[in-house]
Amino acid sequence: MNNITDFLTFKKFISTDVLIFFYYFFALLIPLFLIYGKNKILSSKIFKSVFPNYSPAIHKTKMIIFMLVCFLLFELFLRMFFEFLIAYLQIRDALVK
Repeated sequence: MNNITDFLTFKKFISTDVLIFFYYFFALLIPLFLIYGKNKILSSKIFKSVFPNYSPAIHKTKMIIFMLVCFLLFELFLRMFFEFLIAYLQIRDALVK
């Protein structure tokens, strides 16, 4: 019973295993998010009004490079964020003990 109350009152933090699970969960969602975002942007009325002569065949290479850079930056940010959270939990555990 004491473990449950410690967890509910935030005296005991979630483990690093849970953070690692969420890291991989979000890492797999990023490509899907980028594909959905690309399709949503290309089909929007604002994009079509700003670029009326847009041809996907002409700009395919630029779009692939842009999406690859976005993917790498998102993955890097996600990795750094979760490493920070895991380090924080490890530092807190070392100080509390």
